[in-house]
Amino acid sequence: MAGRRDNEIGVTAGALGVLDTIARYAMGLAALVLLGCVGMLVFTYQVGSTGTAEQVSRNVQLFGGPAVLAAVVFGATIAYLNWGEEILGVLLLIGAGALVFAPSYLPLIFSGGSQTPNGTEALNAVSQAGIFLGIVAVIVLVVDGVTRIRDRAVLGAKADQLKFGKGIQEERDVQNVFLGKCWQLPYCRKFVREKCPIYHAKRTCWKERVGCMCEETVIRNAMQNKAVPKDPVAAAKMIPYNNRLPLAQKKERCAQCV
Repeated sequence: MAGRRDNEIGVTAGALGVLDTIARYAMGLAALVLLGCVGMLVFTYQVGSTGTAEQVSRNVQLFGGPAVLAAVVFGATIAYLNWGEEILGVLLLIGAGALVFAPSYLPLIFSGGSQTPNGTEALNAVSQAGIFLGIVAVIVLVVDGVTRIRDRAVLGAKADQLKFGKGIQEERDVQNVFLGKCWQLPYCRKFVREKCPIYHAKRTCWKERVGCMCEETVIRNAMQNKAVPKDPVAAAKMIPYNNRLPLAQKKERCAQCV
């Protein structure tokens, strides 16, 4: 049974690794396409006063649709790869706002406030891409907010009871939060978590390239009951980075992580 479970874990980890790789390439490609399309639409706006309406419409049709698709793909992939970061939704919303309000501020930058009918069509296409990116940002904010409220209502209240309550028996300490941080997953044990600087710094193992599955210092510090400050900044300074391992060995350990 243990061997079968290990195989299942290995298959799942491999699938997630492939998915992460695809998401990274998709995010990079979408970012390039979005920047290129927005750049061409802004260029179309700049030459809109001298170009014909047919030329402008052709450019808008050529670059407007891909800009919208790229904005959606970029927003979705960056949200997947950075899920759990508190500022993620806000940054996406700021980026979307910069595109949505392009018809308001770009004329001030390029033409002193004057607009041409032909050029306005191009800026409206930029704004449309921002609207779709904003939809992704709002979804991220709503889902993240609901998740945090749920975690606080369910896990936070129990944590307070365990810490301050009288006669309350501690229940089985296993978490499994969908797309949660490393210390919210079933493999993070309480005795390690309480002495883990990454947990107290509210970061993640895969972002810091350090974890109890790949760096023995984390486990050794927990077994030695080494004190870790609760302050996130002070705890971050105690993350045991291993500079002695070559990059290939670090990658091998990371690939074997559950």
